[in-house]
Amino acid sequence: MTPPVHVVVPTVPWRRASFRQVLHNLAAQTRKPDLVHLVLDGYGDLPAPLCALPVVEHRTARCVGPGGRWRVVREVPPEAVLVSIDDDLNFALVPDLIETLVRVADGQAAACYGTTLTGRPGNTPSGEDLVCGGASSLAVRAGDLGGLQALVDEVRAAEKFDLLGDMGDDEAAVAACLWRRGVKIHHAFMPYVTFAEDVQSGSQTQKRRVADATAGRRSFFWQREAVARVTGWPWPMKTT
Repeated sequence: MTPPVHVVVPTVPWRRASFRQVLHNLAAQTRKPDLVHLVLDGYGDLPAPLCALPVVEHRTARCVGPGGRWRVVREVPPEAVLVSIDDDLNFALVPDLIETLVRVADGQAAACYGTTLTGRPGNTPSGEDLVCGGASSLAVRAGDLGGLQALVDEVRAAEKFDLLGDMGDDEAAVAACLWRRGVKIHHAFMPYVTFAEDVQSGSQTQKRRVADATAGRRSFFWQREAVARVTGWPWPMKTT
């Protein structure tokens, strides 16, 4: 029996145009989601763009960061495949994105982007699995994220930062959680999956780079290095 597919999309008000396009592209997929979770970060009472698919809304009054997307797991059946999509993902030329991610995951996990165990960027064909998958296009069985909050709490107790909080590295949290469970992240390479232009103002990546420069940190991936120290997750430390 084919498992249900839930899609989660975190978004912020200033990305309304690209978010609207993402919802349009989702409705045109060859494998349409059974349910779309709209994580309306900082939306308050603002209306969300219309979606032709069944949706459930998760709202916050203030922005808490895209890591909040993973809190919807408790509302997803453990046997379902949860597909994470970013609100700036441009996959208009890939109508089988969801279908391909679910197929490549094959009971494990899959992502279009990420980093391999040897430190190679996972956005080119390599034949390697990913040690960390990009949350912009990642499929995982919901039940395999059961230990996610415990891992986040463990890292927070040791290193004093929240992987699922504002400017937290939620991709590392998910990857380390899956690694602990023995779940592989397969690389579902799709060359026409890109990102919308002119939407990076105020992005988490931009904010983290500014904060890291202010704090004098040399590595953009210092949170991943901390997760590796605490959990043993095999993040390639040479990656900068």
